[in-house]
Formats: sequence, structure tokens, C-alpha cells
Amino acid sequence: MIPTHFSLSSFPSAGYGTHRQLIVLFDDHSLIHFEKTGSIEANFHPPIISSISPHRGAAAGGFSITLSGSHFGGRDFGAIVELPPFGECGSVEWLSDSRLICLDAPSGVGANLTFLVSLGGLNSTGGDGQFSYSAPVITGISGSSSYDTGHSNPSLPFSLPPHVGSISPHSH
Repeated sequence: MIPTHFSLSSFPSAGYGTHRQLIVLFDDHSLIHFEKTGSIEANFHPPIISSISPHRGAAAGGFSITLSGSHFGGRDFGAIVELPPFGECGSVEWLSDSRLICLDAPSGVGANLTFLVSLGGLNSTGGDGQFSYSAPVITGISGSSSYDTGHSNPSLPFSLPPHVGSISPHSH
């Protein structure tokens, strides 16, 4: 027998999106499926990123980042992880409602950047997901004729860090 009046006191926290259609299954296996728009809808919380690991990655991209937080879904609902303005991760591995892995992170530059998780039309809010790309490291410089001044110490339009060493002009 299907009850005519009932109340629901809680919803599962793991889900995705807003205005999701609700299906109720009773102990006697009777089923109520609400099809009328607006009759009963479930709205889930947006994803929240509470931490990321590691906090740094190579400017060339291609590394993996673990995002921890909440409301990533009770199963793999196809979350999209991106690092604006550089783009989306190559793929995302769902581990749980509280953990995702960004595989093949995009290349970029900058510091104090925030990852974004999109799931079911909801975007992540706030959190402590600050990320910085590692500064590029110059391992050597090959001069060209435009910098070949004939002097033992050519003048270049930039400075080198102390660990790089010295530059010697050479001709091709």
C-alpha cells in the first residue's frame, strides 16, 4: 500500500546537481516516482575543495594532483576539474565523495591559483586549494649572432640566476 502522506527528514549528502528528480522506495517495495516538475526535487551541495596535494607542479603540466574535500558525488558522476585560466585536467579519477585525482594537469604559469571542480552544473566554492606552478629553471643559453658582440662578456637583455654559471660567446 502506498502512503498518501509522508515526510522525508534527510537526504544523502553524496550526489550532484540541483533540481534532481526524486524517487522514493518504501519497505514493502512499492515505488513512488515524482514526475511532475517542482513536486519534489533534491538539491545537492556544491563541491568544496579543502586541500590539494602537491601544492606545486611543473610549468609543462602533465602531473597529477589529489583534491580532497566534500560533495564530489556518491559515485563517479563525471566531475570536471580545471585550473583556470589554463584549462581542464586531461582526465579525472573519482576515488570517493571526498577525493578526486586530476590526471594530466594543464601547463601554465603563476602562483596562488585555485582549482575548480564542476559537477552537475554546480561549481566548487572557496576552500584551501591554492596551487603554484614551479618557476622555470634555465639550464643553459645558446647565443645567436645578434648577441655575439665579440667581447668576452656579452650583454644580454636579462639576468641569469647565480647557479647557472657563465655565458661565453661562440660563433656558428
